[in-house]
Amino acid sequence: MPGHAPISPKMQDYLEAVTALAPARGGARVADIARRLGVRMPTVNSALRVLRGAGMITQARYGAVHPTPRGLKEGRGIERSHLGLRSFLRLVTGAGERAADAEACRLEHAVSPRTMSAIEAMTAFYSSAAGRARLKELRTFIRGRRRR
Repeated sequence: MPGHAPISPKMQDYLEAVTALAPARGGARVADIARRLGVRMPTVNSALRVLRGAGMITQARYGAVHPTPRGLKEGRGIERSHLGLRSFLRLVTGAGERAADAEACRLEHAVSPRTMSAIEAMTAFYSSAAGRARLKELRTFIRGRRRR
């Protein structure tokens, strides 16, 4: 809805969960969101009230949660950033799956679309044949800078 302020990073986490869970289950359920985020159901219900007020989701009383078109667009953008950052961190830094996932979750809220586009381009390059040949050089350079 026009005029709504951007949602907080914490609310973005809830929206990302709704966006991911809704298609697979005909709508996200409060219990599934709680399990995914490691929080209690009353906490989820409080967050859902905020997201409803921001025009990001709809929910019938005691029913499944569905993202609105605006919520779906924003949720998919958050998810895209998360996945792109996780891929970048795994590829370039050599981080493990869990560490890369946790760090991507923290970073996804702060990265601008322009920066995310550059990160995706770098990931694509270092995943290509030409880039793979230079990836070891990049990792060595990064390790050398850490030692300073």
